[in-house]
Amino acid sequence: MKNFIECTNCKTDNDFYKMNCTKCGAILRSRVVNIDLWSTIWQLVEFPRKAFENIVHAEHKNFIVFLVLLAGVKVFIISNFISNLILPSNNTDSNTLLNILISLGYVPALLFIIAVILKFILRLLNVNTRIKDNFSILIYANVPLILALLILFPIEYGIFGGYWISFNPSPFLIKFNSALIISGLELLFLIWQVILVTTALYVQTRSILFSIFAAIIVDVFLIAGVGFFIF
Repeated sequence: MKNFIECTNCKTDNDFYKMNCTKCGAILRSRVVNIDLWSTIWQLVEFPRKAFENIVHAEHKNFIVFLVLLAGVKVFIISNFISNLILPSNNTDSNTLLNILISLGYVPALLFIIAVILKFILRLLNVNTRIKDNFSILIYANVPLILALLILFPIEYGIFGGYWISFNPSPFLIKFNSALIISGLELLFLIWQVILVTTALYVQTRSILFSIFAAIIVDVFLIAGVGFFIF
């Protein structure tokens, strides 16, 4: 597993995030100071690999707190939905608020832990990464979930009200076809998120098999972990 930038001046291999060659000091790539949110989101649609490369190279990891909080809310909604499909819940409004707060803490904590573990695993495989880069790409890989929150949740709430979260009664008992269509759209956004997590990890590792395997683990812990607290 190799992920290096070769210096055009002295042909030395440098870590992917390096700005200057460690041997001769030559400039290896263009400087990226800040992350532009809207252009990055658009790049995640058109050229996701390029978007994650820019995030790794950016000196300032803008918007990650804002994005990870939104992702935490959406992960709670997804986990709550899956949990209620498996085992109907009797959550009160106060329990729902508590579960959201747990999710807001769990999601960034989990992604940070994964970023740390990823750094040490890749170090053993002779690939040097930085924790802040790993953390940032994992957060930006959740943009599909954030877009689903902003686009689909107002529709879900408009059609089903609080029943989309409380499942008392189930949205499928209220309007089966609408619930089925919206659930399908949610699944598409979730699949897109898995693809972006895989792409983000590939940018750091250049190993498609490792990236797919790690992306599946990330999503299992992300969704199932919050679901564990909801049950």
